Amino acid sequence: MSHTPGPWREYAPTISGEIDENYRYIEADDPAAPTRRAFMLTGFVSPADARLIAAAPDLLNAARDALDQFEQMEKMFRDDLEFMGALSAVRAAIAKATT
Repeated sequence: MSHTPGPWREYAPTISGEIDENYRYIEADDPAAPTRRAFMLTGFVSPADARLIAAAPDLLNAARDALDQFEQMEKMFRDDLEFMGALSAVRAAIAKATT
């Protein structure tokens, strides 16, 4: 199963005329869905956490792009511990997001 593609967005809704910055909506649209909404999460989430969640599809795509570049350079930097550590971290982050 794959994730809902971006863009995802987050915002603080107006409820009874008030905005609670710690109550967030995180949502994504799907033009093919009957309601045009792929999903919506609501709850008490800090604005910083909500932004991070909403950025997840973009971050995953960036990590995949970086991995493609790292793998092209892997043979050249096989003895570089920092490079190999970064390569391992990117692979682990992608696996955490996709498995």
